[in-house]
Amino acid sequence: MNATELLQSLASWPTLLIAIVVYGFAPGFVLRLVVMVYERDDPRRAELIAELYEVPRLKRPFWVAEQIETAIFDGLGPRIRWTLTGRVILRWKLKSGVKLNRLHPQSFWIPEEEEKDAIEPGAVVKLMFDQSDGWSERMWVIVEKVGRRKLVGSLTNRPLAFPRLDVGSKIKFQREHIIDIDFDPHTQMRKRQHTTTCHHCISANAPDPIEDIG
Repeated sequence: MNATELLQSLASWPTLLIAIVVYGFAPGFVLRLVVMVYERDDPRRAELIAELYEVPRLKRPFWVAEQIETAIFDGLGPRIRWTLTGRVILRWKLKSGVKLNRLHPQSFWIPEEEEKDAIEPGAVVKLMFDQSDGWSERMWVIVEKVGRRKLVGSLTNRPLAFPRLDVGSKIKFQREHIIDIDFDPHTQMRKRQHTTTCHHCISANAPDPIEDIG
């Protein structure tokens, strides 16, 4: 082999290496990253991987590029919307029972401050949840932790229209949000579970809630 042939041989190696990466390794590697945009149980994950190897090798880089666009709108879009739901989209807050009582003292009853101060873990309290679209529900929460200013509990109702809340959801609240108390949760727990009261009329007239805990 003379010098010219040797140089030509060396010059072809970078081209061969690029071809191997672009048409061999890269399409499958990139596609496996792309399918992670879809939910774990989405059948498109397995379908796209299988479809890749039906595409002619020379067309695979362009085919994979098309799947990136599809994944952004069909896979990533819904996941972003769900992440924002309850935080930006359909954001929810707790209404202040104290403020509602001041506005409607004859019709909107709330427990006395002494009763609120006596709350301990195990008690069940009723709170008013208000969503940004105007939907409002009164639901029961079983108290798990009691602090000087804030309390933490678990939701015992299954909401009708709060997409990120369900039975067992952790709720942080203050005493002023409490609109009713049951110190013995066993007496009425069966009746309360899966029961929700909606109050569009109250949500329309009540003051804005003071704390966002969603």
